[in-house]
Amino acid sequence: MKICVLAGGRSTERNVSISSGTRITQALREAGHQATFVDLFLGYDMSGVQDVNDVFGDANLIDGLAISDAVLTDDDINALRTDGSTQLFGPGVLEIAQAADIVYLALHGGDGENGKVQAYLDLNNIRYTGSGALASGLTMNKVFSKQIMLESGIPTAKFKEALRKDGTHQQMPFNFPMIVKPTSGGSSVGMTIAHDASELEAGLAEAFRFDPSAIVEEFITGREFSLGVVNGVAMPAIEIKVHDAGTTLNTSSNRGTPTSSPHRMTWTKASTRK
Repeated sequence: MKICVLAGGRSTERNVSISSGTRITQALREAGHQATFVDLFLGYDMSGVQDVNDVFGDANLIDGLAISDAVLTDDDINALRTDGSTQLFGPGVLEIAQAADIVYLALHGGDGENGKVQAYLDLNNIRYTGSGALASGLTMNKVFSKQIMLESGIPTAKFKEALRKDGTHQQMPFNFPMIVKPTSGGSSVGMTIAHDASELEAGLAEAFRFDPSAIVEEFITGREFSLGVVNGVAMPAIEIKVHDAGTTLNTSSNRGTPTSSPHRMTWTKASTRK
């Protein structure tokens, strides 16, 4: 298959996405597919390309690429674009996506996961991996997600939305400790744990750097599991353990029974995602 792996983009999680996209492109090519890495925001230099299908013969990866775990601001990301444009879709991206059999979305956070890219691809009748525009838009916003859970009778931690316009000195209807994070974001960017009022104020200030809305939740002690569902089929549970050396993912081989297993993967901090 001809596969366009879209990564990078304009999110604060841009570097995490580039790391994911690089590994995905390598794995797809090893599996025999014609996969090429395309940076959503920077685009692809199409000068000299006579047939867009020729693009898929090249992985378009940088040898020995060192990917930083630094959190990028809008100004940092805009400076990467040599033509001065701030458009989300860079040069050549749409043309390559239309020529591909499918677009593999390796985007993290922001416009890559909030439904905007998905909607644009839908409008251009382009096949892509992952959830559609509506599901992406609702689930990227943690407040919307939790409201849907409550209305559907699904247990979820107590929470309250905090808005930047109301400042950082805000009262919460539950006790410390609390988790503070941007309402729309991932990869733990802007997330803190607050044990008292001063840490809550500092946590809100940090979250408001990335989003005008923050979500504050009660802290629940326990093990963390991620359970994916694809086309109504539950995938094996993955336990996420964070430690100084990185993040260990223990994959359970017993569907529906989250337990530790010898099947392990370790991500470096730069590619840690929560």
